[in-house]
Order: sequence, then C-alpha cells, then structure tokens
Amino acid sequence: MHDTWTTRDLPVLQAVVDAFEHNRRRQLPDVPDLVTATGFAVDVVLKALDALDGEYLSLHQHGLADDPANVWVEKIYPQARRATGRWPSPEHHAEALLQALRDLAEDAPDAETRGKAKKVRAALGDGGQKFLVEPISSVGAKMITGG
Repeated sequence: MHDTWTTRDLPVLQAVVDAFEHNRRRQLPDVPDLVTATGFAVDVVLKALDALDGEYLSLHQHGLADDPANVWVEKIYPQARRATGRWPSPEHHAEALLQALRDLAEDAPDAETRGKAKKVRAALGDGGQKFLVEPISSVGAKMITGG
C-alpha cells in the first residue's frame, strides 16, 4: 500500500495552513496557489484536497469542475492545525505537564514541594502521558464548546 499521507496529503495540507496563516489579503488558497507552493502537479494537488476535504478542510468549487482555478479551500478545521503542528495536541500538553513535574521535583526551592512533585509524578507512573491525554482532551473540548 502506498503512503499518500506523508508524500502527498500532508505537504498539501501544510501549504494550505501556511496560506491561511500568512494570508493578509484574506484571499483563499486555490489549486494554482497550492501547485506553486508544493511543486506538485495539478492532479496531485486535487487528489490531496479531495482526500483532506471534510476532515481537515472545506473545499469550494465554482464554475467548471475541469478548471483547477475554480477550486479553492474555503476553511480549515482545527484538526488541520494539529496535524501540521500549528496547534498542540493533548499529547503535547500531557508531556509538557509531565516535564513540569520532573523539573519541579528536581528544582523546587524547598524539599516539601520537591517531595510532592515526586509523589505526583510517581503516582502517574511511566505511562503518565497516556493517563493524562483523556482528561486534557476532555477539558479542551469543554473549553471549545463552552460546556
């Protein structure tokens, strides 16, 4: 099976997210823009956009379907920013929290704080990141939805 994520879809998604991040004129990226940004052929960009549509971005088409200039990215979803590393994932937050506990256990100014940090870190165990991902995801979802 051929890996299209790393060889086609992710590079196109990165170009799309870059276009949204650096777009000061609010011009939505179209297929010719993405061909220029990636160096891929038109048909490759169209296949990638089709694969990414719905999960990572929303496409819009106007006019004739055989004209690539009539296809553009209307919107990107949070998943696109996470997949391209622009937004941190719950795993990233969990690892940052574990690192902060490690640092606190070693560098806290007093023994009591170092001891408490060590106890919390020990309670989480070696699989601490895995244990923290679900609660962090849940808190993030509640913050986004206002729940």
